[in-house]
Amino acid sequence: MLKSYVSPDCLRRMARLAPLCLFPFLFLFPASCAINPVSGKSDLVFMTENREIELGKMLHPSVLKRYGGEYDDPELQAYVDRLGSRLAEKSHRNHLIYHFTVLDS
Repeated sequence: MLKSYVSPDCLRRMARLAPLCLFPFLFLFPASCAINPVSGKSDLVFMTENREIELGKMLHPSVLKRYGGEYDDPELQAYVDRLGSRLAEKSHRNHLIYHFTVLDS
């Protein structure tokens, strides 16, 4: 059986080079730091709010399809809409328009 050995000196050199190897990837994934209004801490953000909204609109039909579509109960849907709207008003992103759908899953 062949065993390999990496010298401590080689490991130190590799450890010094690792950050340099990762540095180019920072430019491949555009991100920004933002203060999380809930925690007050800095967060790494990979998506703009507008992009998040676009994705939600785009993926909504596939989510409906995957989880059996909308549940046909207008009274239940109205209740979920009222409850969701009350929660959304208290959100730190209460300027957004929220949509709630009861799924038939």
